[in-house]
Amino acid sequence: SAARGEQPVSAAAVARTSAARTGPHQASVAPIVRLTDVSRRFAGVTALERVSIEVPPGEILGIIGRSGAGKSTLIRCLNGLERPDSGSITIEGREITALGESELQPIRRRVGMTFQHFNLLAQKTVARNVDLPLKIEGRAPAQRAARVAELLELTGLTGKADAYPAQLSGGQQQRVGIARAVAMEPKVLLLDEITSALDPELVGEVLAVVQQLAADGMTMVVVTPAPFTSGALMRRLPDAGAGSRELGARSRVCIACKGRLACRTAVAERHRRRFRPAPLEEIRRISG
Repeated sequence: SAARGEQPVSAAAVARTSAARTGPHQASVAPIVRLTDVSRRFAGVTALERVSIEVPPGEILGIIGRSGAGKSTLIRCLNGLERPDSGSITIEGREITALGESELQPIRRRVGMTFQHFNLLAQKTVARNVDLPLKIEGRAPAQRAARVAELLELTGLTGKADAYPAQLSGGQQQRVGIARAVAMEPKVLLLDEITSALDPELVGEVLAVVQQLAADGMTMVVVTPAPFTSGALMRRLPDAGAGSRELGARSRVCIACKGRLACRTAVAERHRRRFRPAPLEEIRRISG
């Protein structure tokens, strides 16, 4: 059951917070993310080798693979934390590989990212951690307060607004990280091994929040070493109304190995076929 001070994840909050729901992607829809022949090397070690992939609006792309396969390097390239040695990366049609830091800032506001180790500010409360990107952007205090309240409702943390990170469980801290990542209403959400540092019993509560975002049409790239995590996310997408029967078509799994991505292998297809919608009640049950 939920810890004292927490609220259940609110479907209404998700509907207000997430991107507009999109139907099954079609070839005519311009991708939000496009990588073309992207390569990255570190001291002679190839992390990415001529990776090309497109992510249409509303797609949930799962990338699984062992440590060192290039998964995190790829996702860091998507928001400019890493620069590829060659190739092209476009976000919403804009090429980002040659942009300077000041030019990357508006792009990063459109690309939310969560990290394995939370990266919360220990000296700030939950509410102030979530508020930080809104404050940096210069939004009015009243607007910021309303948005923070909405995000805490979304993540089931309304009762934890004044708590500090050290007073939270790992699952709660990761939910704060997700709230902060979607505060600017990004077009795509990058999830870098978000459950790897959690105890098994806390994984469900984090996936429940992400599943809600996915069900409402958020475009996501999910990086994980464990097939269970991407499978649990995409297989258990809730039946959320119009278009929900197409969620299986919106999910895709790629296998990362030695700097390359394989998205049409038998293993990848076998994982994709396991991803089926499930009732919202099941999501809430596994989240505890």
